[in-house]
Amino acid sequence: MDQQIPARAPTATSLKNELRGSLKVLTSDFESLRRFVTELVCDGVAAPISLTKEDLRELLSVTLEIRDAACNIEFEADKIREILDRFVV
Repeated sequence: MDQQIPARAPTATSLKNELRGSLKVLTSDFESLRRFVTELVCDGVAAPISLTKEDLRELLSVTLEIRDAACNIEFEADKIREILDRFVV
């Protein structure tokens, strides 16, 4: 038989830790992405990588997905803020 560990009710501390952990991951991921892109263009000169038109289309598509994800993150952050605002005493 599987024994289930009872779920703990969220606390202010656990929520704060969860939000800070998420922010740390997002910040780290975007910093890594920024460094990667910066390495592609050093001193205004593009790195010698070969891109086909299809490669370029795919890369641009991914950048749109990143932007959409950022918008979704912003939307979800606003929802979390609205919920938290209800608890202000």
